[in-house]
Amino acid sequence: SASDAFCDRVYPGDVSCDADNRYHSLEWWSFSLAQQCAFSDARALFGRMLSVYTAAKASPPSSSGPSYNNWVMRMWANLVVQSQAWPDLPPLITTKTDASAPPPTSDETIAALLAMTSLATSPLSSRQTGSNVFWPVHARVQALVAAAYGVVMTTGSSANLSVSDPVAVIGQIQEQAAALTKLVPATTLPYLSALLTVNGLQLQALRTAAGCLVNGTYGADCGDWQVWMEQALSLEAQIWNDPSKPTLQITPVVEMYPNLLLVLLPSNTTATASNPTTDGVAGNATATAATANLLTAYASKASQLYANCTALMPNRQSCKLGTARSLALLGNTAGAADAYAGLWRQCAPAAAPADFLYAGQCTGRPAWVCRVGGSSGAGR
Repeated sequence: SASDAFCDRVYPGDVSCDADNRYHSLEWWSFSLAQQCAFSDARALFGRMLSVYTAAKASPPSSSGPSYNNWVMRMWANLVVQSQAWPDLPPLITTKTDASAPPPTSDETIAALLAMTSLATSPLSSRQTGSNVFWPVHARVQALVAAAYGVVMTTGSSANLSVSDPVAVIGQIQEQAAALTKLVPATTLPYLSALLTVNGLQLQALRTAAGCLVNGTYGADCGDWQVWMEQALSLEAQIWNDPSKPTLQITPVVEMYPNLLLVLLPSNTTATASNPTTDGVAGNATATAATANLLTAYASKASQLYANCTALMPNRQSCKLGTARSLALLGNTAGAADAYAGLWRQCAPAAAPADFLYAGQCTGRPAWVCRVGGSSGAGR
């Protein structure tokens, strides 16, 4: 970029040079790559940001220096949510430099995140008080919500992908988010205060959903999480057009809710599809009528929410994928095919098949993650 070229020429090696322009644009670049399903490239940009953050942490603190923590938190959170934690939770540890060393486990990544968002181990600077808490608290809580979402999306995976105790981990995340929420003055930062309330409801829903996955309960046996999500969705709608709202939405309910509906489909234990390559659910084809009706209700609700999501955030990759999956579940093969085709146009030709959305990437993941759909062989 122009900023990189200037800094490399005039201030070589100075990562703080033109920081606001360099790293804000890096954040948007990473997000745009995620919208094209190019998660390997997006991760590479995040790796650069994490290296800058790590180097800055090793230097003497500066009350006037840039807060690299905010960029790291937001970029990490976007990667988790947009990739649905594929192929894992992006590592936040840069100390494992030995190429032969195993990558950090999800437990290690979550522990690193909790340290980075903790007020005890990563306190806010003296200038981040009052109204100035907006960005640091916003970034940290969005990362915590994304982490809880990632925990749910990897629950039931192989040992390194799944955290050891999903419900307890999300409980820790809730406590951390609550501590950060207390820093926000509702009178002077009403939007952020309301958003953090939404995030608190999301975290409760995610903790409940994690418990369902751990216990193997789906559908009607796991409905409480929807109560929390409905409350979050309603409050989010009230603040969606607030002028204080950041341009980049990281953990919107209208995107997360339908994704969870597809994760917790009643079909995950008893129901099924006769043709998993087109309608996206694996299993045997002997679902009871009651379960089939509930599956249809879940898929219909998800489809409606995905439509709202793409109306509010056009071309949002996760919601376009969800639209295709939910339409396939409803038996709307023509609509699903159109939706998949639109997604491939956004992600093709090179990025998507190599990075994302095909069944070969499902090693070590639970069956519900690996639904295959569309004639292109797209899956997750």
